[in-house]
Amino acid sequence: MNYIGIDPGLNGGIAIIDQDNNAKLCVPMPVKNGEVDVRTLAVYIQNAIKESPTFAILEKVGAMPGQGVCAMFTFGQVVGEIKATLKMLKCPFEEVTPQKWKKCVLEGLPWKATISKFIAPENADENTIAELKKIHNRSKASAKKDAKLVACKFIEKRFPDVDLYKGKKNPHDGMAESLCMAVYAKQNC
Repeated sequence: MNYIGIDPGLNGGIAIIDQDNNAKLCVPMPVKNGEVDVRTLAVYIQNAIKESPTFAILEKVGAMPGQGVCAMFTFGQVVGEIKATLKMLKCPFEEVTPQKWKKCVLEGLPWKATISKFIAPENADENTIAELKKIHNRSKASAKKDAKLVACKFIEKRFPDVDLYKGKKNPHDGMAESLCMAVYAKQNC
């Protein structure tokens, strides 16, 4: 049995593990001309299906606060293309929220970005409030980045032969999260 994890989006990834927990594939989402390369994605999935029965987990995502309408539409289109590819190849799949797979796979690790709500100090002027908001937003972005690195560290320990860096300075969190979803698929399907 093969298990596929797919982190959708242009910075996402696709990973495949087998019944024996061997990472057979872990790559960034194939992209060509600024779009998901569905042909390459289909080849990855088709190769897994040819080898043995296969099940996929696709991260179930929705709109994010602060994301523009155009960006949401484009992201929805990408998710639709991935779903269509899975359906055309008759690969059974389930959509799972990030909270669900992270709670299961990253249990006991600090995968949640803890972010406090910004509260302006009383009697503060507009410039002070604006400056404090900037600082708060930087710490919010940092907390989200730190939470994503938890998946990377988990994968580096569990699959030491997988190169999440691919020649870059920072690990590719889309690859790490797709591999985590493949682990989730094996544990729960």
